[in-house]
Amino acid sequence: AMAERAELALSPAAGGEVRLGQYVVLEELAGGGMARLYRARHASLGRVVALKELHPRYRDDPAMRERFRREAEVATSLAHDHIVRAYEFWEDAGRAFLALEFVDGLDGKSLLQRVGRLPAAISVAVGIQICDALAYAHRRGLIHRDLKPSNILIGIEGRAKLGDFGIALLPDASALTLAGQALGTPAYMSP
Repeated sequence: AMAERAELALSPAAGGEVRLGQYVVLEELAGGGMARLYRARHASLGRVVALKELHPRYRDDPAMRERFRREAEVATSLAHDHIVRAYEFWEDAGRAFLALEFVDGLDGKSLLQRVGRLPAAISVAVGIQICDALAYAHRRGLIHRDLKPSNILIGIEGRAKLGDFGIALLPDASALTLAGQALGTPAYMSP
């Protein structure tokens, strides 16, 4: 883990800032199974983003690199008020990055852990927003395939946004899933 953290310091900018492409890293937010997530600021535009980097352990895995590239392709093709916006994708020195809208708030899992059961009115409001996002994606032939609380972000103003289209099924693309292989989060998959 120490070596992976040290890798972040590969491109320090003036003043000791750490840069990934055109972005100055402000903090590491999470280190999930497939990717690491940072809060970063575009160096010249000043826009704060969530910067997703394919985890270093997958750099030499062509299937995982393709899955990450496809997530970027899907995410950048969607423009909806309740879907996390994607701004750009790039690769540099074997590393792959995706700049996403930064949602200032909590993911659904963290929110439920903090407050427990949500009041019915809030659950309904979030549900309607996420259903609207899913309907939009479905009209474009996309199936999310990993709908769960941690992939729903709730901004501090109460707007819900669906994120992480990493295993979305595309309408006209070849599948990256082998026959008999299941993708998703078992606790949230339909029987």
